[in-house]
Amino acid sequence: MDTLLFKNNAVGYLDGAITPVDTSIVLVDSSQFPTPSIGQYFLATLTDGQIPETVEIIRVSSNDTASGTLTVLRGFDVEDSAARSWITDTKLEMRITAGTLSASGQGIDTSGSIAADSLSLNAGANRIASTIMIGAFPCVKMDDGNDADELYSQAPETVMCSPYFDLGIPATWLAAADYTHGSIVQPTTPDGYQYRAVMPDNPSILTRKQVCASGMTEPTWGEVTYDQDITWIQQDPSVGYFMQSPPAGSIFVPTLFGFISHIAVVGPLTLINVSVGTAAEVDRYVSNAVVDVSNPNEFCTWPPAVNLAVTNAESLRFTLTTASTTGRCVGRFFVRGFFVELPDHL
Repeated sequence: MDTLLFKNNAVGYLDGAITPVDTSIVLVDSSQFPTPSIGQYFLATLTDGQIPETVEIIRVSSNDTASGTLTVLRGFDVEDSAARSWITDTKLEMRITAGTLSASGQGIDTSGSIAADSLSLNAGANRIASTIMIGAFPCVKMDDGNDADELYSQAPETVMCSPYFDLGIPATWLAAADYTHGSIVQPTTPDGYQYRAVMPDNPSILTRKQVCASGMTEPTWGEVTYDQDITWIQQDPSVGYFMQSPPAGSIFVPTLFGFISHIAVVGPLTLINVSVGTAAEVDRYVSNAVVDVSNPNEFCTWPPAVNLAVTNAESLRFTLTTASTTGRCVGRFFVRGFFVELPDHL
């Protein structure tokens, strides 16, 4: 998902009239506004000085401060703001909008629950209806001696998932083929790696990704490979996938590990083994466990072999020790557990 940028009191004025179909506008001076890079944007509002309630909200994806030129998206769904014509010297400013607020996560009320008036992501609705998103690290706090704060010595378990991996043989890249976000391929001449597709956001439905076609000629594969509008990320499950380390001042207590076959299981599959540990101990928690799935949406789980928390100096590592030599098995690793604040963090 693209990153929304903010800046206080940014104001500019059109250096020429624009029509409803213009997607490039020029300001007299655009230096007060943010300068988005790839994957970033900001929201700004055009206003009629004579009729203040006449406005248009635009999404700005680039700002060339040398020329004052902004690249903009207009009339998009999140703001329900129609594109219109504007005259020279029309005011453009950054304001709080519905899209700005709905790009923020939910709040937590004083009981530790998700506040009743919390905002969903992306214009009042997440990608999945009636769901919510909370912080990545709900943490059991240290008791600081204040009885009133004992409530914060509680926290829910959390589940962290990896990106998609193929535990079998990835499909071979095809020219001029449509791919979706998360698709996994290997080059026409396999190089020992698999490549996961990352797609740009859909500008019309910001909670969705675009379906994009590959190029007519195969790209030169590397750690990050650009193929038309597709970005392919190199990955090797036999080397391992690292989960994020616990935040400073905390440890992570894993209670369950597993794999879920999200996209495809195309068999027959041969034996698949996975280990879970850290960089120093690749099989600390799970050693050569069998991935026993044969249909989409099936999952398998493995309890930790040792009762030992993950420290801030470590990160969990899932390693594919034996891949299937036939078929495909596309899905995600996951771990369930909870974070605990350390005594020396107070």
